[in-house]
Amino acid sequence: MTHFRPALSPRVVLAAVGALCGLVLSHAQQLEATTCYQLRDSWPATMLATRRRLHEMAAPEAAASFTSPVVLGKDQALAIEVDISAYKQLWLIADDGGDNINCDHAAWCDPMLIDSDGKALPLSQCRPTQVKVGWQRLRINEDGDGKPLQIGDKSFTTGLFAHAESRLFFDLQALEKEQGRDFVKLQAWVGIALSGRRMGSCRFRVLPGLDRASLAGPLWALIERDFNEECKAFSKAGGKPPREWLLAEDNPAMEEQAINSLLDGLKPHDQSLRAAFAKLKNDRVDDMPAARLAFFQRCLDVSKTISQADEVFALAERSVAMLEKLRDVSELSKAIAELQQRYTAMRAQADSDALAIAKLVDHCRALRRQLIMLHPALDFTDIIITQSPPPDYSHMCDQYLGRRRRPGPGLVLLRNWKTAPEPQYLLKDKLPPGVATHPDISYDGKRVLFSYCDSSHPNRERHRFLIYEYDLEKQQVRQVTGTPQDDMAGAEGRRTVLIEDFDPCYLPDGDMAFISTRSQNFGRCHGSRYTPAYLVYRGKLDGSGIRQLSFGEANEWEPSVLHDGRLIYTRWDYINRHDTIYQGLWTMRPDGTGTAHYYGSYTRNPCMTSEALAIPGSPLVVCTAMAHHSYTAGSVILVDVRQGQDGDAPLTRVTPEVPFPETEGRGAGVFSGPFPITEDLFLAAYTRDPLAFEGSVQRDGAYGIYLIDRLGGRELIYHDPSVSSFTPIPVRPRPKPPILASVLPENPSSNEGTLFVQDVHVSTESLPRIHSLRINRIYLQPTRGKPALSRANNEIIKGILGTVAVNDDGAAAFQAPAGVPLQLQALDENGMAVLTMRSFIYLQAGENLSCVGCHEHRLSAPPQAITRSNAALRPIQPPPGPQYPGGFSYARSVQPVFDRHCISCHGLQHKAGNMDLTGIPEHAYNRSHNALVAKEGLVKIAYRNRESASSVPDDYFARAGKLAAFLLKGHKGVKLSPDEFGRVVGWLDLNAQYYGDYSHNRPELRQPDPDGEKALRAALARRFGDDIAKQPFHCLVNPANIAESRALMAPLALAAGGWGQWQQGAFAGKDDPEFTALQALVEKSLRPLPWQDSQGTCNRGKDCRCGCCWVKDAEKEFREARQKP
Repeated sequence: MTHFRPALSPRVVLAAVGALCGLVLSHAQQLEATTCYQLRDSWPATMLATRRRLHEMAAPEAAASFTSPVVLGKDQALAIEVDISAYKQLWLIADDGGDNINCDHAAWCDPMLIDSDGKALPLSQCRPTQVKVGWQRLRINEDGDGKPLQIGDKSFTTGLFAHAESRLFFDLQALEKEQGRDFVKLQAWVGIALSGRRMGSCRFRVLPGLDRASLAGPLWALIERDFNEECKAFSKAGGKPPREWLLAEDNPAMEEQAINSLLDGLKPHDQSLRAAFAKLKNDRVDDMPAARLAFFQRCLDVSKTISQADEVFALAERSVAMLEKLRDVSELSKAIAELQQRYTAMRAQADSDALAIAKLVDHCRALRRQLIMLHPALDFTDIIITQSPPPDYSHMCDQYLGRRRRPGPGLVLLRNWKTAPEPQYLLKDKLPPGVATHPDISYDGKRVLFSYCDSSHPNRERHRFLIYEYDLEKQQVRQVTGTPQDDMAGAEGRRTVLIEDFDPCYLPDGDMAFISTRSQNFGRCHGSRYTPAYLVYRGKLDGSGIRQLSFGEANEWEPSVLHDGRLIYTRWDYINRHDTIYQGLWTMRPDGTGTAHYYGSYTRNPCMTSEALAIPGSPLVVCTAMAHHSYTAGSVILVDVRQGQDGDAPLTRVTPEVPFPETEGRGAGVFSGPFPITEDLFLAAYTRDPLAFEGSVQRDGAYGIYLIDRLGGRELIYHDPSVSSFTPIPVRPRPKPPILASVLPENPSSNEGTLFVQDVHVSTESLPRIHSLRINRIYLQPTRGKPALSRANNEIIKGILGTVAVNDDGAAAFQAPAGVPLQLQALDENGMAVLTMRSFIYLQAGENLSCVGCHEHRLSAPPQAITRSNAALRPIQPPPGPQYPGGFSYARSVQPVFDRHCISCHGLQHKAGNMDLTGIPEHAYNRSHNALVAKEGLVKIAYRNRESASSVPDDYFARAGKLAAFLLKGHKGVKLSPDEFGRVVGWLDLNAQYYGDYSHNRPELRQPDPDGEKALRAALARRFGDDIAKQPFHCLVNPANIAESRALMAPLALAAGGWGQWQQGAFAGKDDPEFTALQALVEKSLRPLPWQDSQGTCNRGKDCRCGCCWVKDAEKEFREARQKP
């Protein structure tokens, strides 16, 4: 019987417990059970160690405990004093107050242990034995922002910052022994630290230990998670709830009952095992509980092997049928047939021994393994793998970062992989300690391209992946990226992300494609976590000529080359659609042109399709169906786009026993890095452990290398119990795909490309007459930390480049900026979006891109246009309203419309319809914006993760809400001009976004200058009267658009471009010296912004808000270091 069970790891696996056994657990129970859980390298050892730990950590019955009321972020510090005279352990616990853990910045301030003599020991000077915090890390004497601790109005010099849900465990008995003192009291102040922005809520607890009864169930769930088969069998055979075994210090009756139950199931073949069990009981070995549990596992293995016999022989028969078509396997076929005959005969004989039957079944397994190894496609002797612990963060994005990895053996050559694999550690003594991942073998089979992270830097946040190449013949390694030939340039001059390069693959023309953070942007749904995006790049193998190929808005992964020479890769985009579900496969030419959907962009299951590789001699690709909030691991599938580009029809499940993670379940066992040998044979990494999801970590030695096949075979090739093995690739030459010549001009005349739409009405949806297309630019989030953006959470900022008219035949052609993501909207006669692309396109400089229609069937798109279309190019007409850099700003473009027409009735003297349309700041936005989006049905917003799966006409935006129609009709004699109506429609069609950037130094944040405001009001009073001068400041001055401030536009004549509203003191034109003087006063009424953005960061130094100001120094340090000999 072959067992695959990773050995002990120093890492504690923190996973959601209870899912496998149906328990409903509180988060607190999960945390406390995880603290108590003792994972070992076998089921008996884990069972016994966990039971011992549970009893050791149980609370003394006589000891007191403390639980606070719910403390809010706005509350003052709460003083506590707890009698700990009976404590041997001290647990400081901060739980969520009932409204999730956002901003639950729990702090134990000035915590003191008071001894029997009344002397105090600051607890902040003591090292906790165990720590679990809900966010960040345990901070000593500082809050979550790194500043001195403060709760409410009270400041503290010492303390422990431990964001809820948190558990701090101090071994008080050991501490008393170390200090030579008996501690009798704990005194502290508790509350929400000021870094929680006076929000959040917590409940604080002080405990002398853990409650055994409440933790037995969660602990059993943890053991069952890691030893599922053993625990289920023990639960079934033991005759009692398994928690009773944990609660008892010894439970021989339950153990013996479980063994006897298994032996009964083996009747009449149980004689030898019963005799062995009787001898075990009579011998009375030193550790009887361990011996009984080990014997139970032995009986379970025999029982399981016999129960699988029919499938083992059936698999062998299927393997014979496959192999005999390829070569002579008559001897093995005969041997397997003889074994089956012997097995059938033994099962029919009552005196046959179970051990002998199980041995016969294992013999059949061994013959089947010999058989599959004879497959002609397995004619290679060596395999390249990588070895490292799994990343310490389980998320599809974070797992890639150097800061999330720990060193391992790296690039490993497995010789004699079929029989007795011999690992050869290729990077030993050639590179500093680090991590190697994602290798690719050159087409001649002589070189290996891979990502490597040097882990020697003392600051883990400076760890980064770069690309290296290993020469298998010369046994030499060289660095490819990050060398002096590589300018390490960030997109658009930004320095907001540490440059890292991953996932390299050889291109047929001798260059490479890879993934890089050089795009210098972040996904939008990670909070303030450092989780940058990375996109597809290409470059030469000397590190020069690096060029961005993809201009996406979120992460991309694992480029590889298809048989026709195109690149296939995984792309994530979530522009106003669900941010978790859609990560599909896309293709492009190696020059970055002709980007096209391949599979899964509108498929909810699987959640993510990744690690795509072309199968030799087949039109199919193999890939991994994986989760969003986990590692790159899951179920192995084949994709055949001849059957479609979305849904189930194109998919074949190679490993049907593994559900698609996150969308189908969280079963035990997952695959990673499948490498195709044929349509039926694959090398892959595999673990029998449950997949670790975000917040949990796979153990160090979880993964081994397997040969798997579509017949159902799963052959273990190699497993190192101390470290995981990944990405197996045969070492041999492979056919080189054709070189696709670039269709781009060598020296493009401008940084633009051309897009031709054949007929916008060709669509999967029924569309009315489309009059024009709106072209929007997508602006990427440059930093990890972002201020408020829009009512829709995690909105992506868009800016309107303009519109282009559509011909009567539905055709349109225009030039647009290259190298940026673009969004198209099909507009009606009023300039409102009928249908909106909830994705993006982009152009290379000089590219001619064609499409059939608007949301046409994806198999109907024309091929890449090498020459320009014959359709006449129309210039993009600029959008209505003021022109300014960046994205669309409500305060700049829309508020002036309401200032002109609406606030006299809606905000100044009164609020008709309870509607305040002034620009007065309110809750990160302004009153008019908040009033409009809050009014039911007035504005139709696509809110985060409540959006429809795909666009349909009039689903959201201007045509779906009531506001545009209301304004178009006119209201109380107010009729907006086309320019004004276009501004409002533009805002609505951009999902009612408020800000046009991600900056912490945006103009909307400018504050009134007291002296300047006083001077302005005095001037307004003299010229226009006291009533106007006393109006709210933001009804007079628009900090985001000073030129259209009401104080300037209302008295300016219509003929001069003003509003012509204030007749007293009116200005005839902007050349009036007094108008110029008023302009200067308006400008001086606002304080200048104290900081200005620099290279994409907030540039605030120690007061950094964007979370990325450190990157400039890190990159400078790296560039200086690489110049040193």
